[in-house]
Amino acid sequence: VTAALGSDLTASTEPGSSVTWSLVEGEGEGPNLPSGVKALSDFVRGPAALRRRLLQIGLVMNQGHGDALLPSLRQGQRLVTREGDLWRWDGFKRQASAFPSLDQRVSQLRRIVSLKSEIGARESDLAETRVAQLSAESNLREKESQLDLLQEAEENAQRSVQAQEDAVASASQQLAERSEALAEASARIQILQNAMIQLEEALGDLEIERGVVHRELLQLPDQAAAAETLEEEKAALAGKRNNLEIQLRNQEQVLRSQEVRAERLSAVAEEASLWKGRGAGAEHQIEALILREAEVEKLLEGGRSRPSELESKKTELVDRAAMGERGRLEAAEALSEAENKLRSCDESLKNATTVLANCRETKARLEGKREQAIALRSVEEQQIRERLGVGPRELLGIAEVSSAEQLPQLLALEKQMERLLRERENMGAVNLRADEEATELSSQVETLDSEKVELLQAVAKLRSGIASLNREGRQRLLEAFEQVNGHFEKLFVRLFGGGKARLSLIGSEDPLEAGLEIMASPPGKRLQALSLMSGGEKALAALSLLFAVFLTKPAPICVLDEVDAPLDDANVERFCQLVEEIASYGETRFLVITHHRLTMAKMDRLYGVTMGESGVSQLVSVDLQVVGNLEAAE
Repeated sequence: VTAALGSDLTASTEPGSSVTWSLVEGEGEGPNLPSGVKALSDFVRGPAALRRRLLQIGLVMNQGHGDALLPSLRQGQRLVTREGDLWRWDGFKRQASAFPSLDQRVSQLRRIVSLKSEIGARESDLAETRVAQLSAESNLREKESQLDLLQEAEENAQRSVQAQEDAVASASQQLAERSEALAEASARIQILQNAMIQLEEALGDLEIERGVVHRELLQLPDQAAAAETLEEEKAALAGKRNNLEIQLRNQEQVLRSQEVRAERLSAVAEEASLWKGRGAGAEHQIEALILREAEVEKLLEGGRSRPSELESKKTELVDRAAMGERGRLEAAEALSEAENKLRSCDESLKNATTVLANCRETKARLEGKREQAIALRSVEEQQIRERLGVGPRELLGIAEVSSAEQLPQLLALEKQMERLLRERENMGAVNLRADEEATELSSQVETLDSEKVELLQAVAKLRSGIASLNREGRQRLLEAFEQVNGHFEKLFVRLFGGGKARLSLIGSEDPLEAGLEIMASPPGKRLQALSLMSGGEKALAALSLLFAVFLTKPAPICVLDEVDAPLDDANVERFCQLVEEIASYGETRFLVITHHRLTMAKMDRLYGVTMGESGVSQLVSVDLQVVGNLEAAE
């Protein structure tokens, strides 16, 4: 991805940025990639704005494939490999070895991403601090409103206390007045009691006087006057008694009102003490609120300075990131220039080295040819002296040629000489048995001709047999293939819990020469080849094919070595159930080599090796069916 996109990876998808990707809506997605090349969008996920770019970038397997497909690229298309090689439609090519700063750029991109995440975290902290500040300000406003309410309540309480104090003062004054009135009433009652005593004494005296008067009246002669006088005195005595009763009732009312006033005074005193206690509590609460207000003010001051600090840190980080990006771009440009210069120097050095090596090879080859020519010349001179008895300079005279220019071509002379020598050697000595050998050779030729006819007949018969065998083999292979394919489709659905699969012959129309391809589609996936599946899916598909073959042509024994290693517990359970079913109604016995506990629990018999003593191994076998029967009996 870094080789395909380069520095464009640093661009943003947010509008308003200095370098940004924008979503372009169009009628088409651009020209198609070369045949057999998959787009990079099939392997890489990215924003919608990168869709056109990823669709025009193809993934090839190696450099040879990319070099072969480079002329077929359309405008705007690119090819990349997993190693980082790049081919562009305009002929530009960059190998992965010429891109040494890939790890550095990736680390820089990761650093930028971490800085952005740190900035985001700082911004989230700033937002949280602002929220905390706003909540603190709202709490402060609530506290201030509560403080105002408390102050108002305090003022109301003070006014209420003042009113209560005024009421207590007025009640005290009334109590004093009532006390004075009570004292006066008590004095009056005492006076009235004294007056009652005096009246009683006077009544006693009057009774005495009445007796005396009665005696005197008895002694008086005028009874009517005495009776009138007596009536008058009784009437006066009754009036005095009425006055005395009225005074007694008034005295009782005064006593009752005094008791009520005393109870009211005690209640007023209790209420006054209660309001005094509430006033003290309100003062303590006001002091606590004042202290809390000071703490909140300190927190508010700290919170007010915090956003500015975070803003300065954010600005510093953004500046550092921008400086780092500028430095990276400058370093990348300088590195690219240095790499270009280095590549040009390397190419010049390679060219000079190649020219020097070619010159050295040419020199060595010419020296070898010269030495070979000198040696060949000496040999030819020796042969001339041995055969003709003269030196090379006298050959022109023997050949009756005046100059070397009149000599025929050397190649023609050598061919003529070789032909003549060969004819002379083929002639050999005179053979006295030539007639007999000709007769023998004629009989051998006839025998060989008859054997040739027999061999041709045998070859024709063999070819017809091979053709019949091939026909029968194709027929049987297709029948077996259909059976295996049917079992495979059922077992695949059984092991995968759904999906579909099939076997297909590829590579040739002749079944005997065609290859076998497994096409499978697990649940929720598209139909694809076995090589594109995961390890567990490959294992299940291979087991499906293996069991399909065993169902078509059972074998006495099947050894499964660690086939459940890449499977999870659910797939192991399905695998064990399938093995158990095939073993129950088939003719195949399974020998499973495994370390999986679920697989071992499903087997009929277990074989293992234990070490009872150090260095001493012992074979152990357990019949799980017998153990199950014993447990059932218990």
